[in-house]
Amino acid sequence: MASKRSTIFSLLISLLVLMLVTSLLGKCDAAAMKYELKDEAKALLKWKGSLLQSEALLHSWSLPTANGSHCNWTGITCNDREKVTEIHLSNCSLQGTLDHLSFSSLSNLVHLDLSRNALHGNIPSQIGASSHLIFLDLSINQFSDEMKIWTHLILKVPLEQIDVPSYIGFIPQHQ
Repeated sequence: MASKRSTIFSLLISLLVLMLVTSLLGKCDAAAMKYELKDEAKALLKWKGSLLQSEALLHSWSLPTANGSHCNWTGITCNDREKVTEIHLSNCSLQGTLDHLSFSSLSNLVHLDLSRNALHGNIPSQIGASSHLIFLDLSINQFSDEMKIWTHLILKVPLEQIDVPSYIGFIPQHQ
């Protein structure tokens, strides 16, 4: 009788240990996923912090968000894996530069529309780091004349649609 109790007790302990380990593994996977997603959120927040008077428009851009996802932020669209695929911030009175926007952290970016703002400075060559980018609109801003950057971008990234500042002039078709 004592050995039967001992066996049942051992089985219960083993079951509890197995449940605990399984529970911890699930939390580690979820934590790793949230950390990966936070890289995109951190990149966006860093850029927001560099912009002038962005708090009113981009008030939803903060961590933690109500549901824990940056995919519900103003102007941000994500895929089913919660990766940023589109940024739509046209005509939002954004003032600042693109210097602090880490395009390498936004590797799934397909659509970028920052037109009709007051963005200035150089257009970073890093914008071409997003190999998925097919739509780019930076028109009606105050960027510096950077024909070299635009030519590099056009030749490296197969954009389906591009709208650039009018001073750029002729843009060769990507072949």
